[in-house]
Amino acid sequence: MATFLDVSLLTRFSAIFAFLFVLVMVYGLLSFSKFFGGNKTLQVFLAILVGIFVLLTPRIGQVFLFTVPWLTFFFLLVAFLFIAFKMFGTTDADLHSVIKRERGLIWTIISIVVIIMLWGVIHVYGTPYIPAADGTEIGAETSSGGFTSTVGAVFFHPKVLGTVFLLLMAVFAVGILASEGIPPQAGGHGGH
Repeated sequence: MATFLDVSLLTRFSAIFAFLFVLVMVYGLLSFSKFFGGNKTLQVFLAILVGIFVLLTPRIGQVFLFTVPWLTFFFLLVAFLFIAFKMFGTTDADLHSVIKRERGLIWTIISIVVIIMLWGVIHVYGTPYIPAADGTEIGAETSSGGFTSTVGAVFFHPKVLGTVFLLLMAVFAVGILASEGIPPQAGGHGGH
């Protein structure tokens, strides 16, 4: 039974959505980074070229269609965090200074985006076959639950989560110690 909430017709236009998304993102990145100076014509031409490449390569379009909802969710989460900070009295200037000062925050966001993109590539293209010790091949098609469920089972195993937690604590400890600096020694340049 068809309802007004049935949006299955939109899947026919998924290639166009991927083209438009890539076109806007490439143009936005080129405009923001001023990579070609102020040459808008070259920025638009390159954005259209990359968009057409995505349009002609359906699997790359599928990668974008898989990752866009996750990236949207992630950026909405970041936006809600900013709104929550502003509700408690943080100003825009405070947020900008923290973002400029804390490079770890920027690298964390970039890392999460790269992980989401890699997840999309692996989801669409699968994994190469890996020869097992007994000579059989292990791959996305031969695993019982699929590659995504296997990766989820590995990453959310308690030992892996514990190791990741300890490594993150070590990274934050080193970052805090490095940012405080070493106090000068009393008595000059050494023990003479």
